Amino acid sequence: MPNKPACGNYKMNPENDIVIPYRSYNLKQKGWSIAAHLFLCVAALFLTRWGFYISNRDFFGHPELLRLSWYGLRFDLSAICMTTGLMFFLLLLPFKWNYKTSRYWSLAFTVIFALVLCFELADWKYFPYNQRRSNADVLQMISRGGDFLSLLPGFFRDFWYLFLLAGAMTWGIYMLSRRIFRLSDRLLLNSNALGNRRVLWQHSAAALAAAGLMVIGVRGGLQLVPITPRNAILYTTNQQVPLVLNTTFNIITSLQSREMEHVHYTDDAEARNYVQPIHYPDTGRDFIPRNVMVIILESFSKEFTGLTAGKSYTPFLDSLMQISYTFTNAYANSFQSAQGIPAILAGIPGLTDHSFITSAYANNNINSFASLLKPYGYTSVFFHNATNGSMNFDLFAKNAGYDRYFGRREYNNEKDYDGSWGIWDEPFLQRVADEIAQLQQPFHASMFNINSHQPYIIPARYRDRFKEEGLPIYSAVRYSDYAVQQFFRKAAGQPWFSNTLFIFTADHASPIGSNDFYMYKTGKFRIPIFIYDPSQQAFPATRNSHLMQQIDILPTVMTALGYPEPYYALGRDARGGNGMILAKAGTDTYFISDSLQLTYFNEQLTGVYRFPADSMNTTNLQADLSYREAISVLQRHFHYYKQVYVNDMIDNRMYYRPAR
Repeated sequence: MPNKPACGNYKMNPENDIVIPYRSYNLKQKGWSIAAHLFLCVAALFLTRWGFYISNRDFFGHPELLRLSWYGLRFDLSAICMTTGLMFFLLLLPFKWNYKTSRYWSLAFTVIFALVLCFELADWKYFPYNQRRSNADVLQMISRGGDFLSLLPGFFRDFWYLFLLAGAMTWGIYMLSRRIFRLSDRLLLNSNALGNRRVLWQHSAAALAAAGLMVIGVRGGLQLVPITPRNAILYTTNQQVPLVLNTTFNIITSLQSREMEHVHYTDDAEARNYVQPIHYPDTGRDFIPRNVMVIILESFSKEFTGLTAGKSYTPFLDSLMQISYTFTNAYANSFQSAQGIPAILAGIPGLTDHSFITSAYANNNINSFASLLKPYGYTSVFFHNATNGSMNFDLFAKNAGYDRYFGRREYNNEKDYDGSWGIWDEPFLQRVADEIAQLQQPFHASMFNINSHQPYIIPARYRDRFKEEGLPIYSAVRYSDYAVQQFFRKAAGQPWFSNTLFIFTADHASPIGSNDFYMYKTGKFRIPIFIYDPSQQAFPATRNSHLMQQIDILPTVMTALGYPEPYYALGRDARGGNGMILAKAGTDTYFISDSLQLTYFNEQLTGVYRFPADSMNTTNLQADLSYREAISVLQRHFHYYKQVYVNDMIDNRMYYRPAR
């Protein structure tokens, strides 16, 4: 062992057993360490952005990734300052920092940044499902525990390489952090720095200066208003905005802006006269108390059915559509289940970044099938074979007026658990038929299946029967179609069947498809919507090519029943002619008429296309003077809808309670 120096405190260097002085780091060392760690953070986010692009490159065309990464640096630094700024501030405070203290600092820094990496890497595979960088809703999903914990084994199985990459990057960051501090030992030291009043003032001043710089970093610069995800549109097209942003920035900023603000594009009376959210009854008709059953199919794109020229994976639903009132030009209002369910059952579209179910307005009063039909003797049940609490659908069902929620817990047979989401579709739907048989008529039931959702697994005994053909979702769709068929075989012999309206829809389209139209353009909202009426009276077998959307389902059915009281819904009776389509995916909002499509990035109009002629959005007409008037009119109509929607949501006016 080498001789110890003649003075000072000592410690052993764990790498080579060399005894080195045990001294406090001075300001120069700390500044160098902070700069090195900042570079390490920036490099990590740079790499994850490129990995994000490679994993989802089909969504972005041919971007100039280096240029977008440069612009993204502003958002990266903001995210770094928000997550690790406090660590850097503490490092600069005039406390005694030494080799041992720096080890703890490196460990804490690594834990914090490991969380950042986890969110960034998760979006590599989660992005196709909502086509935007994740926001604060993902924290709610994790905090609920049930779904997240039950799905975690499947995530490990399907995306094991991401977990390995996250572990490797975390270990690498820790080792590099330790290396940075070891290199700091080679700089000139001042072992008596903390005993010098002048040096104490220097450290304090440096800490305050760093705090100021961190605030500037969090704000994204010296401009009057801090940057938000909306600023990314300044640097690229709305399609490539996710490449400028990072997931951590998106999550944190969305936490800070979860409540909406009133909008006033025009006179309120003018907007309500156009939108007409209150539906008044046709006094010349009698109310017909038919049973109403809404069957919501997870991720069922129109592409998978016989409504297109391609191969169909839904033979039973295709046969049912032949004897149903089928809307051949139907759209989902959003790209998420949590936004699709309120649209279908309550006529509430998802026009904001956060779903109604998980928003600050989740406890608002609303009109729904259940609440409107209850005064007329209807009992209501929401069936969902997922784990209770999944996506807060049980809470939504209660707020929407359902008498019962029937999920995995109520099914009470774990032998039929699929290992991921909940109970297999086929046995659950058989149980649904049994439960409905016990209901007093008239009744309203909603049934939402699960197995056509990622990870697209089906029972082992059906894997040969429904072999995967091309995309992995195909076999899951075929299995779910079969499960619905078995439900109908059982239900058809029950006395309630002939007096029931069966409304079929998807919660949203699938995040994966076989061509660009169904993946990236308005085709990603195309879904089957049809109503099977065994009596063929209210909804005789026909094909309706008018524009139809999920929020139209409630008023279409209630009008057909002759519902005798006013109620609130933002849709319309879709049998009456063409209307408008409101659809939102990520940061993009689409407003579609029978001739034009407007595309918005948040509040900014970014594209105008002929519809349906230019379905691939090849020619932007926004600057075409010959379309100026038509665009202006359509924009005004969109603002009508947006104003009524936002203000009524804030003011809790999305319902109508007649005086009795």
